[in-house]
Amino acid sequence: MMALPKILLIEDDRSYAAALAHALSKTYDVDAAFDGKLAISKIDNEQYDTIILDLNLADIPGIIICQQVRARGLRTPILILSDDKNIFTKISLLDAGAND
Repeated sequence: MMALPKILLIEDDRSYAAALAHALSKTYDVDAAFDGKLAISKIDNEQYDTIILDLNLADIPGIIICQQVRARGLRTPILILSDDKNIFTKISLLDAGAND
């Protein structure tokens, strides 16, 4: 049996994270982190095919996590969750290494 692609979902709203993880769980192996510190620890100790990252975490801003992932040399695709429609925010995130 083939392993499912592994996703790290970084989202501090536990109910939203649970709903999203449930929706993705049929086609992906979803691992969740509810804060930035745990997310960085998981990224340092696991290999993920994709990272889904909330922009507004309580402890570490999503853009900082994105920058830290890229500073580690990881090329894992990073998808940002945000309702921020500001074009400058989007440019900053792409500059920080986000893929979408």
